[in-house]
Amino acid sequence: MNFNRYRRYQAALIYWTWSCAILRLQPHSLIQLFVNSPTETTSRELLLICGMHRSGTSLVTKCFEVFGYGLGETLMEPSEDNPKGFFEDLDVVYINDWLLRDNGSYWDAPVFLNQKPLTWEDQHLDAAREIMAGKMGRSPRLAVKDPRVCLLLPFWRAVAESMGIALKLCLVYRNPVDIAASLEKRNGLPQAVGLALIQSYWSQLLRDTEAESFTVSYDLFLENPGATLDRISGWLGRPLEPSRAELFIGDFMDLGMRHHSHGLKDLQQMAGELPALQSAAEVLDQRSRDATASQTDWDSASALETRAFSELLAHQLSDRLALLEASIARADLLEIEHAQRGFEIEDLARQKADRESHIGVLEDRVSEVREELRVSQSFASERVQALEKTQKDFETVAEKLSAEQERAGKLADNLNTEREANLKRQQALEATQRKLKDDLQALQTRADWLFSLLKADYGRLLQYEQSFLGRLHRFGRRGYRLLTLQRGRATAYDDAVAAANTFFNDHDLATPKTLPSKRRQILAMMRYTLAHPVSSLRSMSPARFRKVLSVVRSSDAEDLETWVEARFPEAQTPERLPDLPPIPLDEVLAFPETDQPLVSILIPVYN
Repeated sequence: MNFNRYRRYQAALIYWTWSCAILRLQPHSLIQLFVNSPTETTSRELLLICGMHRSGTSLVTKCFEVFGYGLGETLMEPSEDNPKGFFEDLDVVYINDWLLRDNGSYWDAPVFLNQKPLTWEDQHLDAAREIMAGKMGRSPRLAVKDPRVCLLLPFWRAVAESMGIALKLCLVYRNPVDIAASLEKRNGLPQAVGLALIQSYWSQLLRDTEAESFTVSYDLFLENPGATLDRISGWLGRPLEPSRAELFIGDFMDLGMRHHSHGLKDLQQMAGELPALQSAAEVLDQRSRDATASQTDWDSASALETRAFSELLAHQLSDRLALLEASIARADLLEIEHAQRGFEIEDLARQKADRESHIGVLEDRVSEVREELRVSQSFASERVQALEKTQKDFETVAEKLSAEQERAGKLADNLNTEREANLKRQQALEATQRKLKDDLQALQTRADWLFSLLKADYGRLLQYEQSFLGRLHRFGRRGYRLLTLQRGRATAYDDAVAAANTFFNDHDLATPKTLPSKRRQILAMMRYTLAHPVSSLRSMSPARFRKVLSVVRSSDAEDLETWVEARFPEAQTPERLPDLPPIPLDEVLAFPETDQPLVSILIPVYN
């Protein structure tokens, strides 16, 4: 069902990302100014979290928000087996499933491993680049998590290289015994099959990475989250804000998330016939503790266990064959039942028509016999014997008529039974129609969500166009067209601005205000200082002056505006509210009602 939804949403997503792609035709500096802030440039970086299913990749992915990484906007919904969320972008999952299917594989049956290299076509690259360009336009530093990436690293390296963006890999390790137990509980996979699947994923992951790859242990993260966050901070080269770290640890970390806990000794006892899996667990455990692993050990651990891989494929093949046979048998049975019902209805209708015709003939015959009896009574005694014989014939015909009427009653009961069956089928059809209506409502909700995204992006474009840099950019474009004798010729950026204005006008939307700028905030602080020289000099010190400079350099325009409003309240020019006419005392306020509100507002009333 989810796969069909991805296919239905794909057209809408492509339309939306194509609208954003118009902006990417402008110079690189303009994109950075538009996406981030008017005075700050940000390099693009794609971070891939690589780990086996059920190995704690959701927890590791969530922690990268602490360091300023975005996780995407089409995340998978939480479920009973992962109530805090999967943090997997459905667009990336769709691309990975598509690529696996085109290589004859699925997430639990990677057939192409050790058989042939992973292959892809231009349509795969184009689709991945288009989706990633839209996502990184909103989050220049993007963290992507999907366990299938372990099997598809060469493809995503090609995507990052073709887009010219930096690529980082974070490997996630968990004891294979714990992973196999979790897979058995969620997917019903036997332990031996689960260990074989883990070995297949790790074999391909180690084959496509190096021995110095950064690795995070799920168990160590749960036991000492602060130390793990410090390791990640050092690896990324980004400072860790204590307040955000404490918020993440307090709200998200929970030792109750771990239902299985085993050591490497348990793995040696349970996976003695899988030496490569044991080796892979050892080198990944070493890297998660910042211990050095030699490239030779790393390469030997990447060997694929042929026996385990064959057992995995045999299990998945038998499982899918059983599902296929059951589906075919069910389809054949339904087809036979449908045909049989049709034949029975036609036969009953034909029999009913024959019986009704026969009853009419018998009734005509009874009328004729009664007429003959009336005529015979006028004859003399020589007709008495003929009359007795006729009477016997009449009784015989009456018996046959009674038998036919009884049979006709049985046919009527059968027809009533068929009517009840048809009524049940009609009810099932109505239930299906209601289900289709619910799906249509879900699509409408998705369309509203896409409309809000398009409104936000067009709003940012109009805000930039109204800003000081936007006016300078517009003046530069006009001068360039005047010097190059191209006056009157619109660029792709002009078309995008026109499209944004048309969008806001067509939907009666208010044009957003100009984004804040650091220059305006600095002037506000200077005005406040000039207006209050005595108090400003009294509260000023070298440490506070350095603090102000640090905040101005490190904060973006929106954060700086919030900081200035909190510390220089009189520096901001208050907006004068328009004078409104008084409300008549007898005026009755009426508000529109809707079954699907977009926003709920609670207004507290006191006394």
